[in-house]
Amino acid sequence: MNKTFICLFSLLLLFCSKEKDKPVIDHDYPVLSDNGMTIKFPNQESMSRFTSVSIEKRTGFLSVLATAHVIASISNSVRNKEKVILFENPEIASLYSGYKKSQTDLIKARKNIARTKDMFENRVATRKDMFEAEAELTDSLAVIEENESRLRSFGFNPNQLESYSPGTILIVSELPESQLSQVELGETVEIVFSAYPDKVFLGKAESIGDSLDSTTRTAKIRVSLKVKSQKILPGMFANVEFGDSTDDLLILPKTSVVSVEGKDYVFVKTDINTIVRREIKYLSGAGNDISVLSGLEAGEVVITEGVVLLKGISFGL
Repeated sequence: MNKTFICLFSLLLLFCSKEKDKPVIDHDYPVLSDNGMTIKFPNQESMSRFTSVSIEKRTGFLSVLATAHVIASISNSVRNKEKVILFENPEIASLYSGYKKSQTDLIKARKNIARTKDMFENRVATRKDMFEAEAELTDSLAVIEENESRLRSFGFNPNQLESYSPGTILIVSELPESQLSQVELGETVEIVFSAYPDKVFLGKAESIGDSLDSTTRTAKIRVSLKVKSQKILPGMFANVEFGDSTDDLLILPKTSVVSVEGKDYVFVKTDINTIVRREIKYLSGAGNDISVLSGLEAGEVVITEGVVLLKGISFGL
């Protein structure tokens, strides 16, 4: 009897010991739905690792920051009073030289056809002479149009180049087509050159390119500015900020945004333990803030820290 009791007691102790040693299974995993768009955490403690902010509309500077480079500078000639235009690209310099020559050729062709027409009316020139003079004029017009079109593709309006005064710098930046609405021709823009990082120059947005680059889907924006003592050389790099102060902006820190396959997302806290992934469109300025254009409403709570972890959970990365 005693032996039986001792055996049963020993078995009971062994069973309890094994139960005690069994690993504890953690069920505190987030639950995903809607293809990872909705993340539901099991408790508030799981949400403590994330920092969030409620976004509200406020006045700010709706801006676009674009890289740029100096494409030309206009200065006085050391020999005479004529202006000298220095280009960053030898191809552009050659194009402009060809454009100037084609203008001269066009003037000659027009004078020639006027003279030939007068001679033809006085029976001094033949009909063949008239055809040749007309063909010369047509060729001259075609060449000047081709040169002008190619110069415009580089961001130049050749008809304006001669109107610039010495000391003028021309720079070109490129913007995606989705951001072109933020550029207003004639607006004052801020420019910071890599060579002068502590100085802000003020320029003027003069033109938007006639066509988009088919590969990058960007358009060229030409900006001009006047400089005095600073040495700004063709080819120098700069940052240009386009935009203006406006009301009713939704401002977020840029660290709130994650990008996947060319799209931008933020994570919105919808209740005490649920986070939803949301696609947005935004503009970024010179600072760390972004201006949200679409995808969010005032009063929504957006995660600002811990977004990399949420990105991995939501997209399974």
